[in-house]
Amino acid sequence: MKDRDVARYWNNNATAWMEHIHEYGNPIRDLFNTPAFNEFIGDFPGKQVLDVGCGEGRNARFLAGRGARVTGMDISGGLITFARQQEGKEPLGIDYVEASVSDLSVFDDNSFDAVVSVMVLMDVAELDTGSREIYRVLKPGGRYAFSVRHPCFITRDFRIVKNESGDARLLVGQYFDHQPRLERIFSTRTDKPMVVPKFPYTLSDYINYTVNAGFRIEQVLEPRPSVESCERHSPLRFWRKHAANFLYLRALKPG
Repeated sequence: MKDRDVARYWNNNATAWMEHIHEYGNPIRDLFNTPAFNEFIGDFPGKQVLDVGCGEGRNARFLAGRGARVTGMDISGGLITFARQQEGKEPLGIDYVEASVSDLSVFDDNSFDAVVSVMVLMDVAELDTGSREIYRVLKPGGRYAFSVRHPCFITRDFRIVKNESGDARLLVGQYFDHQPRLERIFSTRTDKPMVVPKFPYTLSDYINYTVNAGFRIEQVLEPRPSVESCERHSPLRFWRKHAANFLYLRALKPG
C-alpha cells in the first residue's frame, strides 16, 4: 500500500470518523493517552508547530489553545475539510494543509520550531522518508515528538485472554510481520465498519528511522495510566498492571 491508498481509505471514512468522535467518547484516549502525551511534550507558546497527521484538528486546536502557532497537515482531504470547518466556527489561527508526511515539499526547510504527531505514524506508508522530511522542515534546535501504539504489545495478533483463575493476560504474535494490513478500528451507530490501513513497524524501526534522519533522541516513555484514571475507567487497570499500550518518543534536531 502507498500514500494514495492511505488517503483513499481515510477520505472514504472521514464522515464515519467524525460521527464517532461526536457521538462516542474514548476513555483510553481522553483519560490516559491525551493528557499523558501533552504532559510529555509540554507547551510551545509563540512557537511555530507542525501537527503531522492532524486529522479533524483536535490536537491542533489544543496546541493553539495553549499559545502555539499551529499548522496542521493530513493526507486526508476529507478530514482537512472538517478541520477547516471547525476553524471557521472557532478561529484559533490554525492553517490546515493537505499533504503526506513522506512529501512535505509544500513547506520550506527549517520552517517549524517543533513537530508533533499524535497516534499517526503507524498509519504512514513510508515512515523512513517521512522521518527525513520532518527533520528537513524542522529548525535546528527544534524538537520532534510522537506517540504511537506500542509496537511490542499491540501486534498483528495481540489479544487479551483470561487464564483458568480468571486473570487477564496479553498474548502477542507476528511482531516481525511487516506486511501492511487493513484494520477495523470501530463501527458507527449504523454498524458500518471503519477500515483503514496499518503498517506494523517494530520498536527498532521507530528508533532507527528517527536516528537515521539525523535526530538525537532525548527521551522515550512508555506511559502508565494513573490510579485515578483506572478508577474512572476500569479497563485501564490492565494497561497499568501488565503492558504498555503506547510509546512516546521525543527527539532534537541538532544545531
